[in-house]
Amino acid sequence: MLIRKLISTEIWEPRGLETYLTEMEADGLRLVKATGWFLYFEQAEPRRMRYRVEYIRHPDEELLALYDDCGWEYVTETNREVQIFRAPEDTDIPEIHTDAESEANMYRHVKQAARNSFLMATILFVFLVWMLDWFGLEAMSMPDIAWRVVGCTVLTVLVVCGAVVRYESTCRYLRMLGRGEKAPTSSRRYRLGIRAQYLVFASFILYCILVLQSLVQSFIDLASYL
Repeated sequence: MLIRKLISTEIWEPRGLETYLTEMEADGLRLVKATGWFLYFEQAEPRRMRYRVEYIRHPDEELLALYDDCGWEYVTETNREVQIFRAPEDTDIPEIHTDAESEANMYRHVKQAARNSFLMATILFVFLVWMLDWFGLEAMSMPDIAWRVVGCTVLTVLVVCGAVVRYESTCRYLRMLGRGEKAPTSSRRYRLGIRAQYLVFASFILYCILVLQSLVQSFIDLASYL
């Protein structure tokens, strides 16, 4: 039976994800596949492994074969264009990137994607402000409208915060690469990001339930009227 773990909002900071997967492997949870939202683990014998993350759009077989020849086992790909590799910790396998410049070149398109997400979130936030101004504060006294406005506001704020965190993480990581510094090998931020993702996920599900409940009630009222 596979164990499912929600992907963190900090997936765009590679060292945190790599450390997290290494710790999970040491605890007997081996990564086997991933989707856009979840990582799937199977219970296995604990192993000391090195995990590495690459942000590559649609890698071809030749590139994956090159990594394999270097000793890096290809594990899986998330729907977010994140490729995950692993290798035994006690073997003398060369790192995927031998210098900060080559890693920065690979990582720059991640910053571009984060910038685009940030711009879209900003547009969404401006639309929310316009919507609140259009409805007016008096609409908040109407229960049927108030909960929709509150729900949209909460979801929008969470989306904007997620976009800001993603953009800040990518910029911070690129700055460290530019200065030749090593990123902290800690999973703390990644694990905190999992909690943040649960908050976003739960808020979205709750809002969908409320919308569905409202639609069902509308249909019931319509049927009773007819």
